[in-house]
Amino acid sequence: MFAAARLCNFERIHAVFQPHRYTRTQHLIDEFAKSFHQADVVYVLDIYAASERPIEGVTSTALVERMRYFGHRCVEYTGPSNAVPTLWFRTRITLTSANVSVTSSQNTVTLGDTVNNHKPRG
Repeated sequence: MFAAARLCNFERIHAVFQPHRYTRTQHLIDEFAKSFHQADVVYVLDIYAASERPIEGVTSTALVERMRYFGHRCVEYTGPSNAVPTLWFRTRITLTSANVSVTSSQNTVTLGDTVNNHKPRG
């Protein structure tokens, strides 16, 4: 999905990620942490439990720490999915026609339709 965004000549890619299930996050934390290097900015929401109980040490903040460990320079823990409107308000200025937001979540997470307003560079 990041390669497709790059093909559209967006200057910056903002990714919003909500991990799904504690067990999946536990087993794939390093893969998740390495999967967002093509995004310029990553916002990580709380894990969507899907009826699972929390697992000690398996948190979105732990995922953010792993992303930083693997070299991502601009990753931020944003909190629960109901924080998305605040996130959208905070980032609205930077989400212009030269930027795109990519979301990955089990829930519906919408940050705005920047793709339809895309104007290629050059």
